[in-house]
Amino acid sequence: MRKGKVMGKIFGTTLVLCLVLALSVAGGLATRGAQADDGARTYPIMHPDRETLGKWVEAYNIAPKAHIDMEGFQIPSPRGSLNLLDHLEYIPDERDQGYCNNCWAWAGTGCLGIALDVQEGIEDRLSVQYINSCQSSVIRKTCCDGGWLSDLADFYTATDIAIPWSNTNAHWQDGDASCDTACSTISTTTN
Repeated sequence: MRKGKVMGKIFGTTLVLCLVLALSVAGGLATRGAQADDGARTYPIMHPDRETLGKWVEAYNIAPKAHIDMEGFQIPSPRGSLNLLDHLEYIPDERDQGYCNNCWAWAGTGCLGIALDVQEGIEDRLSVQYINSCQSSVIRKTCCDGGWLSDLADFYTATDIAIPWSNTNAHWQDGDASCDTACSTISTTTN
């Protein structure tokens, strides 16, 4: 199968998985209170105004729909659930975006990693640093800039590769929002 078709199939499924992940994370945060604290930093819950929420709903409604083969997911019943987190290597100390405004890249890259494992059997943690460092040359967004999952889809559609976290300079380095990891320093040899 052509690489572009595989990436397109992965993106379609990834978008749905990302929406599910984002809603489950938001629900989990809401049950823990308004803020979590780890010393000097706090993590407030997002409360979008009516206009912003309307834009999100509109973007969702006009987004292309993806076909998902539900047989592969084996959900026990219509009211059942399926935990996909076993498909994501999660090390809390290493999954901290810090002061960089790229939660969209973290969530989307995590969902892409889950989709790659579920659909293709590729169990490799993917680099958030890759998109953070290279987005300005690919989708014209500034490093550590806010964004949407559509920005992630645009980035990976343009690059057509995902980079493992273990590649040279692909591990997360911009938590201080310094943006001093040049795209050209990230190895793309394994992708």
